[in-house]
Amino acid sequence: MRIDFYHLITKMTEQVLPVLAEKSLGTGKVLMRVFDGEQADYFDKFLWYYKDDGWIPHGLAGNPDAELQPFLITDSDDNLNGANVLFVVSAVPVDLEKIIKNNEFERVLVIFPDNDVASKDNARKLWSVAVGSGCEHHYWKL
Repeated sequence: MRIDFYHLITKMTEQVLPVLAEKSLGTGKVLMRVFDGEQADYFDKFLWYYKDDGWIPHGLAGNPDAELQPFLITDSDDNLNGANVLFVVSAVPVDLEKIIKNNEFERVLVIFPDNDVASKDNARKLWSVAVGSGCEHHYWKL
């Protein structure tokens, strides 16, 4: 398992997330993201209209056929759609130890803005777990 940490210094989540999502979808990966309910609603709308000539196919957990979505937005770390890539984008806690132990995902991407204290604290906790687990892990400043 590979875990990548994206520390956003000069970029916003809305600039980074779609690029990473498109790259992952382009390789045939199925994605799942972790948000709270308010952020899920925001990014559900955002992914339909983030650029004039495209969108990212996705759905919300709890909607019909959620398990069929290539990109599922949920506030849980349960792998409802059989995803192999997990995006963690906020301070929502995920049980990274369980995720590593169960080897559910090939890759985990943790995206956190520098100006969000709760997200940075969450990323620090996840970094400690990643380092202690022996998983391949990388840190990027954008």
